Amino acid sequence: MRSYERLKAPTKACLVIFGGIIATLIAGLPAAPAGDAGSSPTADRSAFDAAHQAFAAAEVRKDVDAMLQTWSDDIVLMPPGKDPVYGKESVAKYLDPLRQSKHRVLSERFETTDLRIEGDIAYEVGHVIGEEQAPGAAVSKYRTKYLSVWKRQADGRWQICRDMWDFLKVE
Repeated sequence: MRSYERLKAPTKACLVIFGGIIATLIAGLPAAPAGDAGSSPTADRSAFDAAHQAFAAAEVRKDVDAMLQTWSDDIVLMPPGKDPVYGKESVAKYLDPLRQSKHRVLSERFETTDLRIEGDIAYEVGHVIGEEQAPGAAVSKYRTKYLSVWKRQADGRWQICRDMWDFLKVE
């Protein structure tokens, strides 16, 4: 049994968010505005990679406000085993228990396995690999798979508008 399976429901919800999100990601990403000739797949990929690193760092710090910058205002979050969460305000409420959680994400890295950019929309598939620790438990590893749909905002930043993930068995 994984350590998070023994946690109370609100803490489990936080764990699910942390392990999977993964999201991947943070607003304020440097990207060229839609239609700008300066935008390139390489620049966009660099923006997504930077977003992953920033999100992982925010998750380790339990910085929910920084994590929220990842998603667009019209985000639909689809956590495993839960109903979808619609809109950034609802996602903020969903993540709020994280602020006081004793569970810790110690490290996290994103591995993008497929990234397709179609104009101002990008589809990303990948894995998140990390280490976590529940109170009084040993450090354990986790692995998730995710699908994120990114939308380039009017100011050129990429934000996630649809995000779903699930846990995988750690081998």
